[in-house]
Amino acid sequence: MKKTIIILSILMTIALCSATSRSNGFAGSFMMRANTTDAIFWNPANLVDDKAYMELPFTNFDFAVSNNAFTIDTYNSVAGQMIDVDLKDKLMKDLNGALVLKARASVQEFAWSDGKTGLGLRTHYALNSRFSEEYIRLALYGNTQNYYEFDEKNNNIDMLSYMDLAWSYGGLSMPYVNDYFPATWGVTLSTLIGINSVETKEYSGHFSNGLEGDEINGADFVQDITLISSTGGIGYKGLLGLALEPVENLNLGMTFDNLFAKIYWELDNQEIHYIVHADSIFILDLDEDFYSEEQTNMQISKRSTKLPFEFALGSKYSYKKSSLSMDYRQATKSSAFTSDKPDISLGFETMWAAMPIQLGIRFGNSTVPMIFAWGLGYRSDTLEFGINIQSYDSFIPGDDSKGTAIGIHWRTRI
Repeated sequence: MKKTIIILSILMTIALCSATSRSNGFAGSFMMRANTTDAIFWNPANLVDDKAYMELPFTNFDFAVSNNAFTIDTYNSVAGQMIDVDLKDKLMKDLNGALVLKARASVQEFAWSDGKTGLGLRTHYALNSRFSEEYIRLALYGNTQNYYEFDEKNNNIDMLSYMDLAWSYGGLSMPYVNDYFPATWGVTLSTLIGINSVETKEYSGHFSNGLEGDEINGADFVQDITLISSTGGIGYKGLLGLALEPVENLNLGMTFDNLFAKIYWELDNQEIHYIVHADSIFILDLDEDFYSEEQTNMQISKRSTKLPFEFALGSKYSYKKSSLSMDYRQATKSSAFTSDKPDISLGFETMWAAMPIQLGIRFGNSTVPMIFAWGLGYRSDTLEFGINIQSYDSFIPGDDSKGTAIGIHWRTRI
């Protein structure tokens, strides 16, 4: 189990060093801004440019790490310090049931578009984990109650990495609707190459201080977790996009992502069962091996991972060299890449000479803090590049941030 955790950490560290997206500068409000090569993965209905564009390998990447409660300042306050009651209460305030840790990254190996057709290859990595606030409460306040129970809802891990080889055909006129105003649609079909998947199958745990009335029976605890680990797979998914312009300068869109999306794991599938337990422990026992641990690995039959269906709406209003956009996104189920809670973001861009200046805000929820975004770059008829950064729960990156994201992009016309 320990080796598994170390390997996962190394893989995620490597993932976070390479990744892709222009959307970071708008905090994800990007559906109706995505065009040419971006439209392949965001909204193929926007594939209407008659010029050919290409993104060079390893010039487009992004990564992000975040949590729902702790800031850098919080860490500095507790590291090597005596923690008073006020600080303990502050640590617990934002947990909302669990400490949620997230990491994601993507790297675009290449992308090409020419008019209504596009082709791209992108690698995605994501990690979503939850740890019950009861663990932290027990560590901060001690065993203030006789019995603690930990459940799977607030103690789980979901990690997934795969490559997305996508072909798009879009910018197609919508019958009847196009008689009243410009309206297009498009589709992206993807072959998914699974790299690795780790998810929690079962979890249970408890801690008891061993006090029952006047009896002292000694403390006991159990942590019992079963993980499913898979390597090497093949799958598919679809993306359907719509775009229209009901009035001049106002663009609206809609996408249906992860249609029929599945990855079938072929190479290695394992069930990893890890249990650590102790029974009737007294202080005098702490100098001994007072607990035991067991790990068993069992090969299992081929399995599949279903990517949750995701629905999104987007809008953008343009005026001269400036534009304002809003996106709404929600999945049917939470996973490493998706959330079943509404995701709403706003984006703004203005041009100063050849330099686009971007701002964005993404509203938070119980698992994701509010996100503020900034972006700068260069844009001409033949070349575009830029850099963007996001700060979680803080207007600018700093000690009050609960996470950060960085993105770099580059595109040229051919």
